[in-house]
Amino acid sequence: MGDDLKQLLEANPQLWDLYTRKEEYGFPLLDRHGRFPSSASRWREIARPVVSEFLVEHGYTVEYPDGRDFALCLTHDVDEVRPPLSHTFQSLLALTTHLPSLPWQGRNDPPLPWFPRHYRAFHQIMDLEEEYGGTSSFYFMATDRDIYRFRYHIEDLAAELDEIQDRGWEVGIHGGYYSYADAQAMHQEKTRLEAMLRTEVRGYRNHFLRIQVPETWVSLEQAGFLYDTTLGYPGTPGFRNGMCHPFRPFDLRTGREMDILEIPLCMMDQSQALSRPPDLWQRLATMMDRVAACRGVMTVLFHTPIFMSAVHRTHLQIYRKLLACARDRNAWITSAGEIADWWVKQGY
Repeated sequence: MGDDLKQLLEANPQLWDLYTRKEEYGFPLLDRHGRFPSSASRWREIARPVVSEFLVEHGYTVEYPDGRDFALCLTHDVDEVRPPLSHTFQSLLALTTHLPSLPWQGRNDPPLPWFPRHYRAFHQIMDLEEEYGGTSSFYFMATDRDIYRFRYHIEDLAAELDEIQDRGWEVGIHGGYYSYADAQAMHQEKTRLEAMLRTEVRGYRNHFLRIQVPETWVSLEQAGFLYDTTLGYPGTPGFRNGMCHPFRPFDLRTGREMDILEIPLCMMDQSQALSRPPDLWQRLATMMDRVAACRGVMTVLFHTPIFMSAVHRTHLQIYRKLLACARDRNAWITSAGEIADWWVKQGY
């Protein structure tokens, strides 16, 4: 964003406060995971990227590779590599509920187990995205601390990490539950994953979408990350600061633009777990319409078990439909890392 557009935005106090997330500074009434809840926001039009719309109306333009019209940014958090007990109960319930209506899988979908032994078949996700000319980002945990249970040792996934990298997909950090405003912990996790990958790790998203404004961004700067993609409401799809474009956060305490790129998150699958499939698809389709109108970036998060267990078949079908729709609308279907590189290269 150029200085002239930034000044124009600053001259609109309502949009400037939304863009900078002013209401989150020191806000005391957080949820049980220490997150700012969407219900506490004074801004009720979260379903519209109003700041991006304002900027576009005043001349903000974005171009994408190969003449693409907008971008669909695909991301996956790797919370689990083996099914916890809660997933077994979900499978039992789903199997009991849906058994009479089997089969209800798509013609192109591979058969998936009701009780998978592991969630390490990342090649299935890459194969699907490759069908539509896309790539994505996988965010792995590199800490042994968690609020609920031990997740996994990143060192045990060497073969999977190599395969993801060899195919050209991105690997980033899924920051630990306790690391969201701790630059030292972030750097330690980054270094641990880099030792496995033998290359630099540039992208970050925190576990449980924990973010503290502006402390998390400051910590990410200090830890040496290129971008973050945590800024989204855990329970509500939409545009938390009114943006559907990547941006450099502005620190209201110091009056400076920070040296970290934020790629805002539009929708997380778990926030829509109880939605009827037609309702979920309608939300995604409407969101895509609004992002495309701004030539923006629609960032979605689908956790990896979606692609490896029959209990999540409906969400997998919606994901395939999302890819097909984006391809038909001339979207750039890509990873957050590719988006970040393009934004920096173009000087947006």
